[in-house]
Amino acid sequence: MQIQGFTSRTARLFVVAFLVMGSFLGVSRVSAQGEKTAAIVNGEVITEAEFFVRLQHLRAQSFVLSATQLKKESAGFILMDAMITEHLTLQAANKANLALSETETATELANLKKQPAVLEGLAKHEYTEEMLKSDIRVQGARFKLATVGVRATPEDVEKYYKAHIAEYTVPEILGLSIIWTSNVDTQAKIDADLKAGKTFADTAKLYSEDLTSRDKGGEKPSIYVNDPGLPAPIREAVKLMKPGEVSPAVKMETDRGAGKPKLVTWWRILLRTREPENVRPLSDIRAGVERLATIEKAGGLQTGDKKIADLRSQSVIKISLPGYESLESKQ
Repeated sequence: MQIQGFTSRTARLFVVAFLVMGSFLGVSRVSAQGEKTAAIVNGEVITEAEFFVRLQHLRAQSFVLSATQLKKESAGFILMDAMITEHLTLQAANKANLALSETETATELANLKKQPAVLEGLAKHEYTEEMLKSDIRVQGARFKLATVGVRATPEDVEKYYKAHIAEYTVPEILGLSIIWTSNVDTQAKIDADLKAGKTFADTAKLYSEDLTSRDKGGEKPSIYVNDPGLPAPIREAVKLMKPGEVSPAVKMETDRGAGKPKLVTWWRILLRTREPENVRPLSDIRAGVERLATIEKAGGLQTGDKKIADLRSQSVIKISLPGYESLESKQ
């Protein structure tokens, strides 16, 4: 999940620089509240109940390192490591008086809940409101720790916006209906019926070989003009068309594998709608752009990530849930 310009839940920031050693001499499987303990991070307990609830909500992107590389560790190991780092991040923020206030947390949550995708996730129980608030606190702490002492000027914000304008641009959106056939005789019938005044929808229902749209009169879902799934010949055919116009026949050839002849098809495209490209003005998104410009000026979130990597060795971390002992501190 990505929250207001922050990256998703992965390696976090910063750790506490001072420790009270007496609290960590032994690890009990039962917390003071009678709940089984999974881990203790500088005196703060992660219960087994917390761990297993989070494990149920672990999502696929938690395993992604890059477009071509996945993490090798188990789901539980990845989650335990993340939960430990979350505690360290919040501890560091509290120590530095950089933790988000309740008002800041509530404001971020309200902004998140304006997004349809977030509301859908809540409705589907993909996560809870408390999980969102927890993520907001951790990501807010991570941001503040990484950017402490750094402020983006109006000039910095303007420069960042212009350099990343593509990220704030919604491409042109096309509403298309299509008819295609691989039969030359059928292609002639399509041409004849359209010239005779038969509606595009009725012609599609009669002749189109596209099973996903035929019964809908050839109607396809709206698509961005730069979507890689939109064939180049179709993109070119509709470039100068106006809504309501139908293209001439567009011939396309598709490879069917080694040793097989290409599949030749003929397409007719109806441009139903055209929504022009839309660039979001800086005035509408200034807060988010300023945050990202600040992160960039600070040297990126990895600036804080390096701090936590350096300081984590100073923390006392005890694991009592079997299988994750390698995450314990070496002290």
